[in-house]
Amino acid sequence: KVKVGDFVKQGDVIGWIGMTGSTGGPHVCYRFWKNGVQVDPFKQKLPAADPMKKEIKPVYLEYITPIKEELDNIPYKEKEIPLETEIKADTLNTILEN
Repeated sequence: KVKVGDFVKQGDVIGWIGMTGSTGGPHVCYRFWKNGVQVDPFKQKLPAADPMKKEIKPVYLEYITPIKEELDNIPYKEKEIPLETEIKADTLNTILEN
């Protein structure tokens, strides 16, 4: 569980997805804060991640295969979850302003 003031690094779990409250479907509420102010994450300069080492990639792919298959087979009603969602360029800025 991430708390105010915690430092996170690549690979740390920072949240879970699901349906709570009055959401229209499973989603992640992603907010990015810097020095106590919510900022646009796409405008932040972040350190680059090192590429995955070649010797680790087969182990990683083997590990995620059953997880991906399980996620790909989650049943859903197409009428409730649109296959395509239109995102306007100003969507993130609108969210950040509110």
